[in-house]
Amino acid sequence: MTLIVETGKGKVKGFKENIGDKGVTKFLGIPYCQSPVGELRFAPPKPHPGWAGVLEALEYSKISIQPPPDPSLSILDDPYNIGEDCLTLNIYVPGEPLSQSDSLKKSVMVWIHGGGLLSGASSWQMYNPTNLAIKGDVIVVTINYRLGALGFLAVSSEESTGNFGVLDQLAALRWIKDNIAAFGGNPEDITIFGESAGSMSVSTLVALPQAKGLFNRAICESGAPVTMDFDKAVGLKEQFLSTLGLKDDKDLLSVSAADILSVQNDISTQVGYDISLPFLPIVDGILIKEHPYETYKKGEENPVDLLIGTNKDEMNLFSLSIPDLAKLSFEMIPGLFAKSPDLISGYSDIPPISLIDKYRELLDDDISPLELWCSLATDVAFRIPSICIAKAHSSNHSVDDKVKTYFYRFEWVSSFLSGNLGSCHGLEIPFVFDLLNHPFIGMFAGADRPEAKGLSEFMTSAWYNFAKTGIPSARWDAYDESSQKIMIINADSKCVKDDLNEFTKLWD
Repeated sequence: MTLIVETGKGKVKGFKENIGDKGVTKFLGIPYCQSPVGELRFAPPKPHPGWAGVLEALEYSKISIQPPPDPSLSILDDPYNIGEDCLTLNIYVPGEPLSQSDSLKKSVMVWIHGGGLLSGASSWQMYNPTNLAIKGDVIVVTINYRLGALGFLAVSSEESTGNFGVLDQLAALRWIKDNIAAFGGNPEDITIFGESAGSMSVSTLVALPQAKGLFNRAICESGAPVTMDFDKAVGLKEQFLSTLGLKDDKDLLSVSAADILSVQNDISTQVGYDISLPFLPIVDGILIKEHPYETYKKGEENPVDLLIGTNKDEMNLFSLSIPDLAKLSFEMIPGLFAKSPDLISGYSDIPPISLIDKYRELLDDDISPLELWCSLATDVAFRIPSICIAKAHSSNHSVDDKVKTYFYRFEWVSSFLSGNLGSCHGLEIPFVFDLLNHPFIGMFAGADRPEAKGLSEFMTSAWYNFAKTGIPSARWDAYDESSQKIMIINADSKCVKDDLNEFTKLWD
């Protein structure tokens, strides 16, 4: 069954997928901006002029230019259909889109995918929001944006230096704000959420004045803002140009996407096996004037409700793709952190190397070098930055303020790989999107454990309840620095005082 909706840019045709009593209507591959090709490569996104007739939004578009997926980190066979003409979004409407009164329009959730700002796509099976849309009776939108060098190389424009991926995200949010009512969504009730680099993006958008009014709430799963300083970004661009044998930014317009990806891959490989990221949002003084955490600390972020958290064993996932770490000794650990100051330097002046011995003392006596690295690296890359954002955000709003902060730590241990993943990076995603019935995703999540279904019901409902009401659960207390109440998400989820504060204080 096909359905046609008229947007401000033209008519779009979607299709209904019958699931249960309600089903979901999908509109796939809708362009929210012009394709960033030709003169629009390394340029801010330009508004789409619209189209005549009816746009058939029946299949996913190409995904942003990126390397093939790492087999060690991917259990799915998602299509590798890359191209620069990727600035599209997908809309999932529970039931059918209806012209409703404002009081009946549905809450909207906008997903920003992760992938280290190097990979990822709105169409990946791990991010299928069909069940979330149906169970929550919310409209879910997923977006693509430019990645890697095409999204973050320090090429200058009037609106920014680099940061084209961030500008894409802003453009997508503006399109959604302007057009979602045609699909039955409430443009005044939008929540943005994302994981990993998507979470970094969400928490950065909360701090940008350019995003004011585009959303009301934000959910950050395993990622706080990380930026690159301007001089380092320019140096990276010069290295990029030199490798390609180019002299000027404008010469990049004539280089093939394949050559750009090849140089990007070379630079990414040079990073080695530490926990740095080669392409990041740039503090350019135009779009991003300071590290976003500074904006939070000054209380100048957008006044939106925030739900933020991390997984207990984030770095366990990455250890799978780093064979050398199997041979790791305690003496080798300092070298892993020597090259990666940017992930924590915006939040703490304490160098990670100086805390290796203290973490070892606080952890179990029989901890292995790999376990010690994973624990400290999890805090460096994820937990400490997220705690800093939560503390700053909550301190900017009194207990009686309508703007709330919520924090969680995900501690579910999957049975996959004999439980060796622990509560690893990305493990919460199948529970948020209720994807346990997918054969491979369910295997990764540990769906064979009898408590898995109940956990998925709790997380899915907490996420859509937060999007609809600003409160994830009646038994989930808001976070503030004095009470330090966080939700431990597990088979028996409960709200408790943060029990890792002893580790957190080491970074003060």
